Amino acid sequence: MNPIRKAAGTAFHLALVVAIAAATSCKKDEEKEPQTPTTPATPVTTEPVEIHTWEGLGTGSVSDPQTVYFSFETNSVIPASQLTATNWDISFRRSVIRLNGGISGTGNAALVIRTDSTYDAILVADQSGYKVDGEGPEDELGATSDHLVFNGWFDYDSFEGTLTPKPQVYVIRTAQNHYLKMEILDYYDPITTAGGVYKFRYTYQPGGSRVLN
Repeated sequence: MNPIRKAAGTAFHLALVVAIAAATSCKKDEEKEPQTPTTPATPVTTEPVEIHTWEGLGTGSVSDPQTVYFSFETNSVIPASQLTATNWDISFRRSVIRLNGGISGTGNAALVIRTDSTYDAILVADQSGYKVDGEGPEDELGATSDHLVFNGWFDYDSFEGTLTPKPQVYVIRTAQNHYLKMEILDYYDPITTAGGVYKFRYTYQPGGSRVLN
């Protein structure tokens, strides 16, 4: 056989062996690579939650307003005596709402206010634009000067002295980095008409994704 043709044939054979080995190695690497789940957890929509910031409301013995701490994860009020760094997400005291982040807590809770969409139309939590307490606007009523992100959640009627929740949706990152959307429905007790009685609904994503539908 011509030595040149023999050398060319040997080179081709070696190249083919190397290509097959490389392809086999890549396939094995792909098989070993862990599969990342692509299906998010099912979001949980709660029934409207009612929060009373007056101790003893409706009993005839109403004391000073209290701060009520709430966890979106457990859908429950957290007693002040049981608070930890991240087991609460939001607190209410009369018209003042705080999140567990920034100047109000050691958690990672933050907020994006959506005025451009309805509650049902928001299907995915925002990726950026979140603000923590200390980065919000001034409080119209002067109850706090801390620039809380929830300042301005209501329209104030100075003639009637009443607060009406603004028609906007709050996309929240919780103290433990989960996501939800929230809408404040009312601020007054339907029976006593006392203020400081919040009613709100929310849809919570228990997994790590931002999907809210």
